[in-house]
Amino acid sequence: MRSMTDGTAFAALYAQHYPAALRTAQALVPHHAADDVTAEAFARVYAAVKAGGGPSGEFRPYLLAAVRNVARTWLAASARTVPVGVPELRQHAPGAGELAARNEELRMADRAFARLPARWRHVLWRTEVDGAAPADLAREWNMTPNAVAQLASRARIGLAVSWQHERGTQERITGPLPALARLAARKNARRTA
Repeated sequence: MRSMTDGTAFAALYAQHYPAALRTAQALVPHHAADDVTAEAFARVYAAVKAGGGPSGEFRPYLLAAVRNVARTWLAASARTVPVGVPELRQHAPGAGELAARNEELRMADRAFARLPARWRHVLWRTEVDGAAPADLAREWNMTPNAVAQLASRARIGLAVSWQHERGTQERITGPLPALARLAARKNARRTA
């Protein structure tokens, strides 16, 4: 194989193995990219042969492995690239006012979260952000799973009340939280009285 650096022997291998390489590429990537993937795989194999490497055994398995590697690289790159036209960019690009509103909402959320007791912040972070299950936290904190679930529930209600306080009275919490929020507020008022 290493004697094929002149290109003529490699051209014969190209003619012989191109259909199989193309079929493999078509099975892995969209048809419009299969030719490019196949050509790139042949180019990489040829470069490896010219550099003194390349297959030590059969040519086709080595080539098909190169096709799979190039296809994997192509798929990863295409997953990161989302073609968007200029009008679409303008349509979805937030304006300065929208960015300022988002930033203010983030600051309010941060203040609402910071207003919570440390234990509530910790359980919310572990359950909502880290995705930890109450049973896992129960072992870690030497509590029952039900106690951890109740603590997380109270913390969520507390966060909702704190968020409502941050937003002001013009927006009300919807769903089952208003009644629970009122209960939590009464309970907190009794503790401070």
